[in-house]
Amino acid sequence: MKGKSILLLMLPLVFSCGSSPSENQTIENGSWSGMAADSIPITFQVNGSSIENAVITVNFDLDTHPDSTMVWSFGTEIADNEFSHTESSGSTPWEFGLDIQGTFSPPDQVQGSLTTWCVHSQGGSTEADTLETSWTAQPD
Repeated sequence: MKGKSILLLMLPLVFSCGSSPSENQTIENGSWSGMAADSIPITFQVNGSSIENAVITVNFDLDTHPDSTMVWSFGTEIADNEFSHTESSGSTPWEFGLDIQGTFSPPDQVQGSLTTWCVHSQGGSTEADTLETSWTAQPD
């Protein structure tokens, strides 16, 4: 009888030896940096449930117009380890757009998709450059 009660007392210890629920579930605060295709740098700060000071710089390559560089800077909320941000700017003849999605794997990984576009319209002609790619980042 004693052997059985000792076994029953040890069983809960075996099952509780894994990681605690709070361990590795919190996204690491601080500076993060990563890269998307075409060597597009992505940097941002994580502060609790917010992304702050995100910066993405994209060089657009147009065939008949000078190349153009766009720098996006934004902040957004993180909910359920995910975030998204969409914006467009400019006006004719130059228009730019950004759509970024990210999913964190706490504490120190994020990956997602990035779509950027540039449209130049002038004199009845329109030229566009679009990039759709994945990206990853880690804490610095």
